[in-house]
Amino acid sequence: MEFVSKIGKRQYQKNIKEIERLELEIKELSSGLEHGLLDVDAAASERAIQIKSELSRAKRLRSGLYSKLRTINENGEYQFSNTTETYNELLKYFPQANLKHISEIESFHKKISSIFKKELASERRKLYNAIEEYNSIVDNYETQLKELIQNPKLSKIILQQHSDALKSIDKMKRDNNAFLKSQELKSQKKQDEDRLLIAKKEQLGIIEKLINNEMEQINATLYKEEYNSPLLHFSDSDYLFTTPNDTGTGIAYKGLVVFDLSIMHLTNLPILVHDSVVLKQISDDAIENIMNQYIDCGKQTIIALDKQESYSEKTAKLLDNYSILELAPNGRELFGRSWGKKSK
Repeated sequence: MEFVSKIGKRQYQKNIKEIERLELEIKELSSGLEHGLLDVDAAASERAIQIKSELSRAKRLRSGLYSKLRTINENGEYQFSNTTETYNELLKYFPQANLKHISEIESFHKKISSIFKKELASERRKLYNAIEEYNSIVDNYETQLKELIQNPKLSKIILQQHSDALKSIDKMKRDNNAFLKSQELKSQKKQDEDRLLIAKKEQLGIIEKLINNEMEQINATLYKEEYNSPLLHFSDSDYLFTTPNDTGTGIAYKGLVVFDLSIMHLTNLPILVHDSVVLKQISDDAIENIMNQYIDCGKQTIIALDKQESYSEKTAKLLDNYSILELAPNGRELFGRSWGKKSK
C-alpha cells in the first residue's frame, strides 16, 4: 500500500530537482494572475474541487431520501380489502364457517392498518425535513461553487494546476523526509548493533572467565598430579571447548563432566544426570573424586555406572551407600526380563 514510501538516494536527488521545478511553476502561475495565488494554500486551492465532491455527495444522499419517500408514499396508498360483502358467498361453500371469528380478524387488520398509516405519516414528515435540509446544503454548495468559479483569479484550470503541483510537492517532501529518516535509522541501527556486539563480547568474556575459573578449581580436585583444565572460549557466533595438549577420549568426557559440575555450582540448575557412557571413559582415580564432587555439590545428581567391581574400593563403597537401583541379568532387569531375548 506504500504507506511508508521507499526511495533510494537517486530518487531523493530527483525529487529535490522536481520540487524546485514545481515551486517555480507555482510562482509562474501566480505571476500570470498578478500574484493572485501566492497567498493561497493547498486547502484553498482545492476548495472548488472539494465543493464539487461534497455537492455530489449531498445530491446522492438527497436522492436516497427521495427514493425512500416514494416507497413510503406507495405503501401509504395500500388499502386492506373489505371482505364483509363476501361473507355470504363464503357461507355457500363453507356453511360451518365462524363468521364472528372472521369479523374479529378483519377488525384487527383495520387497527393494524391505522397504526401502519400513522407510522408512515411520521416517517414521511422526517423525510420531508431531511430533504429540506439537504436542499439547503445543495443550494449553499452551488452558491459557493458559482462564486468561486466566477473569480478569474481562481479559475478551475488554474486551481487544478496549483493543487496538483502542491500535492506533488507535498508527496515528494514526505518521500524525501522518509528517506532521510530511513538513513538516520539505518545509521542508528548500525551504531546499536556495534554497541550490542561490544556488550555481547563483554558479557561472554565474563561468563567465559567464571566458567573457566570454576572448571580449573574442580579439575584440580580430580587428580593428584596437575592436569590441564578444559577451557571454554566464545566467539561472536560460536564457541570452542577443548583441553589444551590433550585430545584423548577419556579427557574429552572428563572435560564434559567438569563443565557440567561447574554449571551446577554457578547457576540455579537443580539437577544433573550422567550416564555410564560418559563416566566409564574416565580414569578410575578421577572417577573416585568425581563421585565426591557429586556428593558435595549440594544438588541432586543421578548417575548410572556398570562394572562396579572395576573401580577402586572407595568408589565401590560410595556406590553401595548411595545407589537407589541395581540391575543385573537373570531376572534382575528393570522390567524383570531382557527385552532382547526371544520369548519361549
